[in-house]
Amino acid sequence: MALPPTFERLHRDPRPMAPDLKRVLTGTLDSRHMVQDWQHLPKKWWVPSSRIEYRFLLAFDPTIGGDQISDCRSANRWLQKEDDKWNGRAPDDGFLKNKNIKWLVGALHENFRNEDLEKAVRPAFGFWLFPVDALGPLHEEGVSKEEGFRSRAKAILDMIEHWPGLALSILP
Repeated sequence: MALPPTFERLHRDPRPMAPDLKRVLTGTLDSRHMVQDWQHLPKKWWVPSSRIEYRFLLAFDPTIGGDQISDCRSANRWLQKEDDKWNGRAPDDGFLKNKNIKWLVGALHENFRNEDLEKAVRPAFGFWLFPVDALGPLHEEGVSKEEGFRSRAKAILDMIEHWPGLALSILP
């Protein structure tokens, strides 16, 4: 029987991840377009929107590498696979196999070679919730009101001023 996903919402991610928030990839398309679409819906449906607090979700998708995470066992299996990749023990069985590309061994990289793994930010299964203004202004000067802003592709943003909430997945 399929179970609906459930989450525990923390209003502030408690992990010490400030350096990670300095360079956050928010996608290959400008997410502000989606925010504008959501903000237009209440007007379109004549719903009062004065009490709506918009947030945007940011998550890593493990299914890109062919993994499905649905319970604690599959989550642990994925964590082991990530640890193996980090330490150079991963087999070439993923989506890079036929592309003649090898995973970089993160543990050997000069930026991480001496990292204390006991203090490293631990993974979480769930997603971040950021305030919408973390994406940048929805209305820029010199741009029409309908357009709102100059679109950018592949946005890597400094989110340090917008510490996210965390929705932790409750895995069976």
